[in-house]
Amino acid sequence: MSDYLSVNFPVSGIDGFGPAPTVAGWLFAPRDRGPGEIRRVAFCIHGGGYDKRYFHVEVPGRDDYSQCRYFADRGVIAVTIDCLGTGESSRAERAEFVTSQRLASAHHMAAGQLVAGLKAGTLVPELPPLPHIALTGIGHSLGGLLTIVQQAAHRSFDRVAILGWSNLGLNLDPRVLKPVFDPSGTYAYSSPELRRAFHMSDVPADVLDSPAEQEVSPVSLTLAAEAADRDTIRRAAGAIEAPVFVAFGESDTSLSPRAEGACYASADDVTFFRLPGSAHCHNFAGTRTVLWDRLLRWMD
Repeated sequence: MSDYLSVNFPVSGIDGFGPAPTVAGWLFAPRDRGPGEIRRVAFCIHGGGYDKRYFHVEVPGRDDYSQCRYFADRGVIAVTIDCLGTGESSRAERAEFVTSQRLASAHHMAAGQLVAGLKAGTLVPELPPLPHIALTGIGHSLGGLLTIVQQAAHRSFDRVAILGWSNLGLNLDPRVLKPVFDPSGTYAYSSPELRRAFHMSDVPADVLDSPAEQEVSPVSLTLAAEAADRDTIRRAAGAIEAPVFVAFGESDTSLSPRAEGACYASADDVTFFRLPGSAHCHNFAGTRTVLWDRLLRWMD
């Protein structure tokens, strides 16, 4: 089996994304399945300015920056998607169509097709039908917001991991929050200073120069405004009943990381984890596998 399988999920009925929108992604399946049936599946949603490569960082000469490959090597099917409107997924006809609700609906349809295809054994030729899988939604940063909105509205996942998304407000220097606009003024994204602030000083230069870090994916002004409305997102978080894993780096975006768990008031099982030696972009940190291993134990 190759390293990953490219997948495309048709998502009908999403206004503003063309007549036949699709959500694109990469699927990593265990090559050595061992004696038991695969039961764990991760559906990964990247943050603002990134794309599916955040969960599969490729650096020449280094082969240990891919969370998806790490999971697959440990018996988990991992899928990393391009959010609708970014990367290889369908683009919006106008930026104002890029809203959290539309993206949540599209990603819910994609997750449903993923589960149905794996259970039927039709999605990955090398895998048999997997009738007993459990789906974990993993969202980093703005992807955490999208995971919260999706789970509150659709209950797509058996459990959710919210990584680096703060429901309580941003702990960032205002001087690095200046938006950068494209010539039309349609899109906004963080400044280069903010992007650098997302990493500890020990992250190697060649890792920071990887395409996953350097090729910026735009964020619509509409979605950025929704992200600033913390009250609405907190209400969505409070409606989630599935188990929740909340994680932040040692230096991250939350004003009060340990208080974030209380936002998930309807969930009976809330796990908090803080990753030492990491800033906001955990998958670039020297300690990244500590988080990955902790997630795998939690998924069990």
